[in-house]
Amino acid sequence: MWQIRNDPSHIHSGLIHWYADGRLYMTGENLRVFSRGGGPLNGLTVTVACDSWLRRSRLSLDTRPARNTAWSYGSAGRMETVSQGGATVTCQCVANATAVLHKGATPPYNAPWLQGWTRWIAPQTIQLGDLGPVGGDGFLYKVLPDGETFDFTPRVKHKEFYHFGVGQQKHKLRLAANGYVLEPDKVVAGAAFCVGQKVTFTAQWDPALVGVSSNAYDWVMSTKYVNHSWQHCRYDEFGNAIYYGSVNYDRDAEVLKLAAPWAWWVTGGDKNVKLDLTVHFDNGQSGRVSEKGKFGMHRPTVTMMPFSPEESYRQFFTTSYGLACKLQYGADNESGSGQMRYRVKILTGCKGDAGITQICDLDYSNPAFQCVGRLDGNKEFYNDTQRIWVQANHLADGNVLMFFDGPWNKWTSPNRLKGHFRDYVRFRPTGSESIYVTLGIVTWDMHAVAERIEFSGVWELTTDVHPAPVGPDSDDTFPEWTEVIED
Repeated sequence: MWQIRNDPSHIHSGLIHWYADGRLYMTGENLRVFSRGGGPLNGLTVTVACDSWLRRSRLSLDTRPARNTAWSYGSAGRMETVSQGGATVTCQCVANATAVLHKGATPPYNAPWLQGWTRWIAPQTIQLGDLGPVGGDGFLYKVLPDGETFDFTPRVKHKEFYHFGVGQQKHKLRLAANGYVLEPDKVVAGAAFCVGQKVTFTAQWDPALVGVSSNAYDWVMSTKYVNHSWQHCRYDEFGNAIYYGSVNYDRDAEVLKLAAPWAWWVTGGDKNVKLDLTVHFDNGQSGRVSEKGKFGMHRPTVTMMPFSPEESYRQFFTTSYGLACKLQYGADNESGSGQMRYRVKILTGCKGDAGITQICDLDYSNPAFQCVGRLDGNKEFYNDTQRIWVQANHLADGNVLMFFDGPWNKWTSPNRLKGHFRDYVRFRPTGSESIYVTLGIVTWDMHAVAERIEFSGVWELTTDVHPAPVGPDSDDTFPEWTEVIED
């Protein structure tokens, strides 16, 4: 973003005099002048860098020609945008010209004897080269391709002699994530986050950009992330909202139009963010600027621990109650021997807490326990959650989640106990507004049928299937449910 401005208070900060004999006299900074016939530019070239930068400098041109001849404004000034990766430059230009009525006048034009021989020129009558006329406030905003040169010599129709000043202010548009200013091509220190951590983005101008009436934001971010949560809702007879089921996550496109959007990532690796910013200025003009940023995203890993002898032992048990029996996965006592057991270990570079959410499909002979996709148990985390610490060594102690479950059903013959279970291993990093994300899913199944032998009253297993748990995989899906099945 460029701001090029005329400032009458600095009218002598840079001067060019072209004398009758062809000699040039130049003062000022950031000026390059070519002699008459010495190149394609017979005047001033201002070289400015782009990459969404805006630079401030001031220069003034004495446009009074020698011998009272007309100045060739088409060759008096050019702006060159130096290529830096194919970016675009938005130029904010200001021109405030003053007509010189006395054709014999010489600089300085604020000399007492020239009072009454100058006239203010309305800004909207000033044309800046091929860029167009400035607005009523003297500003002109243009988005230009990088790596090209443009004529921005101030021209005023029907005015032969006038002087003007040109100033520039260089502003850099930068993106920040949780306060860390990002670079477009590398991850800077501090800009490394964790899945489940809320990351908020902002756009910053350095220095602050003035004359802005409004902004229109269009953010684009690397996948895979969510930025919106919702929950099922129903209303009672009094109109009160009752929320139920899981808290679900998806993407809301409207968030990407905000000045400070947020997101929670569920996948790891280097990520990118891009902002296409349309700036609307007070004078009705606008410019569109793009900027990118790169940041890192850490994702912990989860693995299954080797089965201990106790975990490898899985068995169904029956307890007779006359014409009914209790069919259970594991012993019907406090030991829980023979039930489903396993352990998973989490390796992470971020502190947080973790737990397991179990979703089940049940097909028991008892109709009350026939369901699909319900939360198993009346708590979101089946065996509660526990603290997770930074750990990179799989052989180190700690960061182990233990799971155990002993489903049962009491019914008449035949008594069927069948289910498919999906255990979501979930992690939430420490930090305000962090959320639980899935690191992987463990699946396990069971199928048992107990039938009562007539006359003897003995119950025997006619179906006995209890394979080992599988996983965890690397699935990052959030668990969803609307109903709960309670043991």
